[in-house]
Amino acid sequence: MKTEKKGVEGQLDIFEAMNRAADAIDRMVEEDQKKKKASGNKTESGEKSAKAVTGQKKNKEDKIIRGCDMHASMQKTFLNPEDGDFAMIAYIDYNKVYIREWNSPAALYTFEESKKAVDFYIDKLTKIKAAGMAEETTEQEPFSDVKYLSDNIYAECEG
Repeated sequence: MKTEKKGVEGQLDIFEAMNRAADAIDRMVEEDQKKKKASGNKTESGEKSAKAVTGQKKNKEDKIIRGCDMHASMQKTFLNPEDGDFAMIAYIDYNKVYIREWNSPAALYTFEESKKAVDFYIDKLTKIKAAGMAEETTEQEPFSDVKYLSDNIYAECEG
């Protein structure tokens, strides 16, 4: 079963709706943060402490995202009938794209905006389909656990 172009175009409509919803959520979060600041949730000195900023970064770097905690909005899996290898791409939580390309470990990319995530998803999906040997399958491979690598990129955990 091969992927048809109209299926990808239908996904774009869904992504546009999801993008609008993500924008609305972002606005609500910003308004909530402004209200909290206005109500006096500041440090005694009125500034963020260096420890808090450093602590947040360290937590992000040590973070492992478990595969069982990821839930895809859209997911495509392709099989190579010649060697049994698979490629998979999934759009997760408005701003994340999980990808496992041919004969490569999985990676999770996070983006500031859902539009950038959608563009990345479509670009990678097009490249996987262009391999020619790929056959789309309805079977969905499980997600691997990923650990923070750098610059909003998570790599598959070993073992």
